[in-house]
This record gives sequence, C-alpha cells and structure tokens, in this order.
Amino acid sequence: MTKSHVMTVLGPVAPDELGLTICHEHLLVDMTQSQTSAADLLMRSETGSKSTRADAAGWQFGEGAPGTTASFLGRWQGELRLDNYYDFVRNWFFRGEFRLTSIEDCIYEVERFKRAGGGCIVDATPVGLSRDPAGLREVSRATGVHIVMGGGYYEKAWHPPDIDDLSEDELYRRIKRDIVDGVGDEGIDGGVKSGHIGEVGMSYPRTDNEDKVLRAVVRAHTETGLAISIHPGKHTMGPIDALNRLQELDADIGKVIFCHCDNRPVLPYPQGFAEELWRPLAEAGAYLQFDTFGWEDSTRQASTTDAPNDAGRINMIMEVVEAGFEEQVLISHDIVMKHWLSKYGGWGIEHIPRSIVPLMKRKDMPEEVVRKILISNPANALAVEAS
Repeated sequence: MTKSHVMTVLGPVAPDELGLTICHEHLLVDMTQSQTSAADLLMRSETGSKSTRADAAGWQFGEGAPGTTASFLGRWQGELRLDNYYDFVRNWFFRGEFRLTSIEDCIYEVERFKRAGGGCIVDATPVGLSRDPAGLREVSRATGVHIVMGGGYYEKAWHPPDIDDLSEDELYRRIKRDIVDGVGDEGIDGGVKSGHIGEVGMSYPRTDNEDKVLRAVVRAHTETGLAISIHPGKHTMGPIDALNRLQELDADIGKVIFCHCDNRPVLPYPQGFAEELWRPLAEAGAYLQFDTFGWEDSTRQASTTDAPNDAGRINMIMEVVEAGFEEQVLISHDIVMKHWLSKYGGWGIEHIPRSIVPLMKRKDMPEEVVRKILISNPANALAVEAS
C-alpha cells in the first residue's frame, strides 16, 4: 500500500498538513562565493553582467574591466542603516547583499511568517549557494514551520570548480544521494533529505555543463518522483528553451516548476505578459511560479522589459487562471538579500499572507482560487508516493 508524502527537513509529512505554502525562498544562502569585491561575480555570472549599476561603478565590459571605483569600494562592508538604506537598494550587487547567513535572523523571519498564517516554506537553495541542511533543520525545529530543502545545481558561475571533470553519472549520484540518504547524520532524524530538486539554474543559451546537470537532474527526478524547480535563463525564450529540453529528456512536465514567470515570459511595452511565451508551459502541464512578490524597485530593471509590481503580478496570475490553469499556479518572494527581510526594513516572507492574500481578494480573485494557489497546488507539486 502506498501513500503520498512531502519530504521536509524533519522527515515526511502528509501533503494536507503543509498549510499555506510559499514555494521559492532562500532562507540561508550565500551567493557571493566569499568574494570581497564584485569582480568575480560581475565577470562570471549572468546576474552580474546584467547589473544595472555596473557602469556607474566603473566596470567597462569589453575593455578589460578596470574594476570598481574608489567610492564604491568602501560601501561593500558597510552596515545597513536608515540613512543608507536606499543606497543599499540601488547598489545591492556591490554591497555583497547576496547573503543571508544568520540563523537567528532566519528564525525571526520564519516566526513572523508562521504568525501570519504560514505553514510551509520551500527553500530553493541548491548546492553551490551555500545550502545549509543543518541550519534549515534547526530553523524548522525552532519555529514548527515545515521546510522543504532543495538540491541539484544553479547557474554556471556557481557550479563546483571541477564541474568539467564531473560526469553526468557522478552528478546524478550526488543528487539522488541527497534525496535518498540525505545530507549529514546529525541527531536522531539522520540526514536532511531534499524534498524537491532545485532551483536548477539555466543560462540562455544553456552551457554544456548546465545541460549535463539537467540530464542528471531528470534521471534523479524520474526515479524518485520529486518535482524539479527550473530557473530559466534571463531571456524571454529561456522558459520555452528549458521546456523543450525537458521534453526531449522525457521529464514528467507535470512535476516541473518554472520559476520567475513574473519576469521571464514578458515582452517589452506594450506587449507585457506574453501568452505565446507562457501558454506553452501551461499546456504542457508545468507549474507557473510567480515568485518575486515584494520586488517593486525600478532600479532592478535591467532591460526594456518592465518589472511588474505586486498588483501586476496578480493580474498575470488572473490571466493564467482565466485561461483555465488555476491548478498550476504557485507563488513566493525569492528573498535573497538582507534588506528584503522584515527585520531590516523589507517586506519579509510574511508579505504574501499579510499583504498579498488581502490584495488578491480586493482584486476579486475567488477565495477558492487563492486557496488552491497557496495550499493545494503546492501540496500536489511536492507530493511523492512512498511504499
């Protein structure tokens, strides 16, 4: 006899016990790779090369990158205060804000989420972004909130240094080990097991190593039934490119979550949220995840594609719902920087239950649809069968 469960950092949980679930956060993460300047990330990562502040900081791509200017250097290690808060917002990349490393801060944020009615958080931090299995378990024990840990690998800049030498078989073995055996053996619960695979990072176009990782991910997903969270390349065709490759690899598209649908399948004004870019994902059966709720800062817009506000994100979701795909919508915040935490003046991971759910209702989204997006859809996406 089999029954479905969701694997959390404290063990299997029945899907109907998760409660209100946000599906893409980074509770404990460090994307700076211990860098003390923006140099390495700017030159190697897709995010860095598209930083809107790179030119202002003195980086001239194609001319040998002379480096960060003197006035920017002093800001890297500065503490966040009220009088420099907006400077942090504008220059987040150069301030090294891609890190959340305090378990105490994490417990504080997760407690606020719980008090707002939250029940489960999917941590989308893969290997290479300083994933913290023991830390996630400590936070879950301290707060009583279910936490689902990710796995796999992110974009090329965060791959293991020996990625060229790692075979597809070895990557598959490591990914499946995290699912079956878990990471570490602390305490009576044993290793902390991955409850989904992701976020799996893609560039556009994909690199050879990213494709190698994806092949290993699909093998582990096929054998275990775990969902895959895909971070598409930063291009309007990124999601469809990833979908086509996943279909070639015979992945179960009904268990694939496409992240960042509020800023990938979007064309420059006046087209906006483009049906020809998102509908193929939905018709294939994938989940569409709108996961940057709270991002309403124009300084992060790095192209002619307009960044939406929260009302715009809800409008996108309503378009998907009205097209008949309400059971394939997920939402979250994708918080990855200190000044986005409520403790430091940001919206925090309580934002969706405290502010977005009421806004959805004010915008006449039916309550049964809201419940699907926040309760039953995540449970269905994360559930696997076990004997």
